[in-house]
Amino acid sequence: MTNTTTQTVLRVRPAKGTLRGRRFVIPAGRGLTETPAAPVAPTASGAVATAARVQEIITTTLGSKITSDAVVRMGDSQYYLPTLDEVQQLLTESSLDRRKWLEDRFDCDDFSYVLKGEFSIHAYDAGDINYGFSDGIIWGNFAWVQGYHAVNLVVTKDQVLRLIEPQTDAIYEADQCQGSVGLIVV
Repeated sequence: MTNTTTQTVLRVRPAKGTLRGRRFVIPAGRGLTETPAAPVAPTASGAVATAARVQEIITTTLGSKITSDAVVRMGDSQYYLPTLDEVQQLLTESSLDRRKWLEDRFDCDDFSYVLKGEFSIHAYDAGDINYGFSDGIIWGNFAWVQGYHAVNLVVTKDQVLRLIEPQTDAIYEADQCQGSVGLIVV
């Protein structure tokens, strides 16, 4: 008699720590003094996934909406997948949506770069989380705007791809992508 064991491959694992940094403080009694004006740091309740898994979620979700000559680039080997609440809290703390759109000077791609940078800065400041956020920039056509447009994307802990309009902080489901996706950078 042969004993066979099925091995389960863990594709996403829980993350531990606290989202902290310039935007958040640790509440009193947890190591630092509470700052009244700053929001309390939420406990990091997201997950960690490999770049291959994040890319698989993105490309599977978007499917044929990605053009045959599109470029998809993953910058790191692993990513922190935040909860949707964590994403919403980071967007609330951002002042990007209060910036004015300026043609060819500060337009859709610039808004997307800045929001990607804000996620990166937060990951840098969050000492307990060892990975960058699973967010990026995507160029394509989207239901809420006419013409080719740059927006942000994020893969959340529930392994769902969502789109973020950085000019308004609105979060959309991936089905709002209408196609012609030519570039994705995570």
